Amino acid sequence: MSKKYLGDGVYLDWDDFGTLVLTTENGISETNRIVLEPEVYEALLEYVARLKAAAHPSAHPASERPSATGAPGAEAPAKSDVASDSAAAPDTAKEGREP
Repeated sequence: MSKKYLGDGVYLDWDDFGTLVLTTENGISETNRIVLEPEVYEALLEYVARLKAAAHPSAHPASERPSATGAPGAEAPAKSDVASDSAAAPDTAKEGREP
């Protein structure tokens, strides 16, 4: 597969080992490279699915929500599961700051 431009200088490609490769480019050269092994890529998809489910819990009944792989039938995590995730954005409103 050839590189696909995603936007904001970010490109996506797959290498010969089946890993996802994200790069950023400044128009002259590659400036950053992130290689995601299949397990890490799946974890990223699961995390995004949890965030989407928490943001829009009534958008789809649980039986129709897509899983991390896009298949219907995945159960959305409880809101407390997403809120307790250490990578979730902090609640800056309580601290009186803008995000």
